[in-house]
Amino acid sequence: SRVTASGVVDQLIRRGFVKHVGALPSSTGGPSARAYALTSDSAYATGIAIDGYQIAIMTTSLSGDVVSRHVEPIDGDETVVPAVERAIRGQLAALDAPAAKLRQIVIGASGVVDPAARELSFAVNATSWKSNLATRLRQSLGCPVGFENDVNLAALAETRRGADDDLVLVWLDEGIACGIVLGGRLYRGAAGWAGEIAFLPASVTGWADFEAGTEGTHTTTMQRAVGIRGVTHLARGHDMDVDALLLDQSCSIAARTELARRIALAAAGPVFVFDPDLVVLAGLVARPGGEALLEQVRQELAAIGPAPARLALSETG
Repeated sequence: SRVTASGVVDQLIRRGFVKHVGALPSSTGGPSARAYALTSDSAYATGIAIDGYQIAIMTTSLSGDVVSRHVEPIDGDETVVPAVERAIRGQLAALDAPAAKLRQIVIGASGVVDPAARELSFAVNATSWKSNLATRLRQSLGCPVGFENDVNLAALAETRRGADDDLVLVWLDEGIACGIVLGGRLYRGAAGWAGEIAFLPASVTGWADFEAGTEGTHTTTMQRAVGIRGVTHLARGHDMDVDALLLDQSCSIAARTELARRIALAAAGPVFVFDPDLVVLAGLVARPGGEALLEQVRQELAAIGPAPARLALSETG
């Protein structure tokens, strides 16, 4: 009702989140309507991406505008927590904002995030900071901190850009995994392991990571088959550079077909388990090939089974 809406707006004004910015002329000749706007600098949120080489931090205002970015290399595990704390405090200082205005931090990193503890419970490269980073930041900065798998965040980003509410994002890069969104909500599984397709077996033809020189068809893991190192070995097995394979620059038809088949294998598991409306391919292995590779993957996926899911390339990464 109008009374309820007015009360909510009054509360937001008292808390500093909304301000009166003027009046809107009436289209009926009656009294003008009061106009309000978000007070952009009243609150901030920070996103943190961490990989093995650097931290990347982005801060947004209440209105969603990006107001600060920072990238910093990391030399080792011990430098991560102080580097993150230092960067966040530096951004707040540059914005002349007290720490109390920082209302939410979200951390994205590769690995399995425990849905209950909201901390990383498993990573292939176990490191000292990953088990308690969110807790330490909550204690030092005094604001809510969320920890999420980076591929899950990428899947959510696709939905925010207008993609379907039921999708699987298959990430093919140094590591591989998939993010699953069902009904507009992330599906993490009971312990956060949903989407960790890197451990699945894969039957491949030709070279794969750690198996250079292997001829014929053999079984390996999905990570070794279609991670960037595995694809690099596949290219070498066909006497070509990996960039030529990924970009389809006069490369071997056999190599290109095998690449498409491996990508289809990576997508097939989540496609037939979750039956999404849309499958989004992302990462360094999938995106450079463009629509030509995508069409080959469609054909290879159809050869595995009659999956109705649409395939598309990511617009975000």
